[in-house]
Amino acid sequence: MKLLTTIIVVAVLVSTGQALAQNRVLVRLNSRTMPERLLPFMPHAAIADALVQGKAADALQSSSQRALIDRLARYVVIDLPSGMDWSALAGTEGIEEVRPLSRFRLHDEPLSDDSLADRQYALHRIGAARAWQRATGKGTVVGIIDTGIDWTHEDLVGALSITPAEDRNGNQRFDAWSHRDTIGGLTGDLDGLDNDGNGIVDDVIGIDLVDQATRNLGDDREYDPIPFDEQGHGTLVGGVIAATPNNRRGIAGLAYDARLRIVRAFDATGNAEEDDIAAGIVYLALQGVDVINMSFGDGVDSPLMRDAIRFAHERGCLLVASVGNTGTTSRQFPAGYDHVIAVAATNDENQRSPFSSSGALVALCAPGQAIVTTSVGSRYRTVNGTSFSAPYVAATIAMMREQFPTMDRADVRATLQQRTLDLGPRGWDDLFGAGLLQADLALADGPPSRVEITEPSNEIELDPSKTPQIDVRGSSMLASFSGYALAWAEGLAPRTWSTVATSATAVRDGLLGSVRLPASDSQVVTLRLRV
Repeated sequence: MKLLTTIIVVAVLVSTGQALAQNRVLVRLNSRTMPERLLPFMPHAAIADALVQGKAADALQSSSQRALIDRLARYVVIDLPSGMDWSALAGTEGIEEVRPLSRFRLHDEPLSDDSLADRQYALHRIGAARAWQRATGKGTVVGIIDTGIDWTHEDLVGALSITPAEDRNGNQRFDAWSHRDTIGGLTGDLDGLDNDGNGIVDDVIGIDLVDQATRNLGDDREYDPIPFDEQGHGTLVGGVIAATPNNRRGIAGLAYDARLRIVRAFDATGNAEEDDIAAGIVYLALQGVDVINMSFGDGVDSPLMRDAIRFAHERGCLLVASVGNTGTTSRQFPAGYDHVIAVAATNDENQRSPFSSSGALVALCAPGQAIVTTSVGSRYRTVNGTSFSAPYVAATIAMMREQFPTMDRADVRATLQQRTLDLGPRGWDDLFGAGLLQADLALADGPPSRVEITEPSNEIELDPSKTPQIDVRGSSMLASFSGYALAWAEGLAPRTWSTVATSATAVRDGLLGSVRLPASDSQVVTLRLRV
């Protein structure tokens, strides 16, 4: 039996994703000792040693973080010869798990026309003008894992997080050529040195992690410090978050004073290997970003990516992902993981966008239809997709980090959900989640909220014959608290619930109730906590 629990939970694990390449395989070892059987396949670390050893590892503080780094270091990638079945490696001594390396897809709908709208309806719908009176994201960093970014864009050139020690010419811009060359009167920033001592060479604004085994379009072969956007999606996302306002051109990003740290994990065709995504998450976590935006996903569960997300959470990052563009109830990852805030899409009339995925994973919604944003080449485009809803939430979190720097991550999430505009049926529902993002209300003064299920953990597998009953633990703290109800149901999108506990007393990090698992053959169990 699969039991999947989050604040609003769904218990299912659907492996519908495509393997990236027929012969590229992800292996998790029992230890850091490489089995002899793998040596002929020239294994390489799924996450570069520079990220998990040496100077980078020195940044770790807690035993749980060290344990996660050790686990991440035990993932390796190998390329099998044509015709060899990856399952032949299963059961090999020293190998804990083996499976094809998976591919994830960007959550992007086909673009509409390229015209620039005169107004951004989304900013009006989410209360941006009032939010800007309190915060603009100043002093915060938003990490973006995507196709890269056009850092020369007229509306983004000043929005990047610049590493001072790697900014060789000191002009607070990224000049992606050698320090020995002069272009337009400027020497470049690239000197081949790790000037900031983080284990990565020349990462002025981020890193390009695309290193595919099979040749594809564009820059696809090896890590480098030049995360230029060859596909366009990352530049679209970046504009939603931090495009420069009041410059008489283009648009305004919601958190326009936040700075963007870029990981290019997706190639020119909009596809990424899971090890590159996981490496990007670890890199951004070690860089200390406040929030990570992930506008991509698929139905495949990646233990590697799940562990990287856990590590980022341990490092203090908040993580946001788009729920997907299937238009139906579906399970997507990374949106479905613990510690990830999943965002659905609405249109200019606060209606659900028809392409927006639904289900118990939806935490809240934000505008994602007819969104005007930055495009490669200092252009602008109108786009659709939950890919463009998620960055509005990531930007709001950056603003909350500025306004409430000591607020706990769980409180940030609960406050975001509690201070929404309720859409659809009263209270939470599987189309809109808790409701439409309201950035101004999220930044208002008032006691923080915390509504979450912490045990059992998300995606856990339980055998009812061995564990017939589970204790559900978490918090039900709300500024306007009047009571909570804990319920369970079978299925991915249940309509009938069985309530197992109610209380008029708020709980913080304690027992919420107990659930007796069904004796049926159900593969899916959903837990729901309503406050």
